[in-house]
Amino acid sequence: MDKFIQDAQLNANYPREIIEWIPYDRFKDVKQIGRGGFGTIHYSRWIDGQITRWDIINKQCHKCHGNSLKNMAIHLKMQNEGASIKFYGITQDPETHSYSMILEDASEGNLREYLKINLIGD
Repeated sequence: MDKFIQDAQLNANYPREIIEWIPYDRFKDVKQIGRGGFGTIHYSRWIDGQITRWDIINKQCHKCHGNSLKNMAIHLKMQNEGASIKFYGITQDPETHSYSMILEDASEGNLREYLKINLIGD
């Protein structure tokens, strides 16, 4: 995971492309609000930043390989092309050891709806 974050930072051309490791204890009022095709969705307050939505990644990412890390890389690439919800960074739940992508709150309700509206449009 460290290498993924380091590579993303080294390849960033603009501040919006930088992701960071965010300690889990920097979130409060964590509430599960749903399930998506890629994990459990939580809503929380980031003590050091904005309101965020979490997408918990399957434990496959704990080994830093497989589809979960690939999904993070795809999301980061889409963000860099200006077509996605802001990806702030990654955290890990100390109890479950699950990794989470820290994303901007999706005003359209979820990432799928956001992408449908913003990539396809009317």
